[in-house]
Amino acid sequence: YISVRVMEHAASLDLIAYEDPVFYDKLERARVQATDRLYMIQAMGRLVQQVITTVTLSISIMLFSPWLLLIL
Repeated sequence: YISVRVMEHAASLDLIAYEDPVFYDKLERARVQATDRLYMIQAMGRLVQQVITTVTLSISIMLFSPWLLLIL
C-alpha cells in the first residue's frame, strides 16, 4: 500500500523534479523503506511461528519421551 502511495505521488510530480539528485535519493529511500518494512513484519511473523512450533514440539517430546529431548 505504501509503495503504491509513493509511486502515485511520484507520478504526480513534474519531470524536472527527477533531475534533482536530492529528490531522487529521497524517492528511492522511501520506496526501499516501504518494502523493507513489509518484509520485516513478515519475517517477525515467521519467527513467532517458528518459536511456537519449537516450543510445542519440545513439550510433546518431553511428555512422550524425556530422554529423547536430551539426546536432541
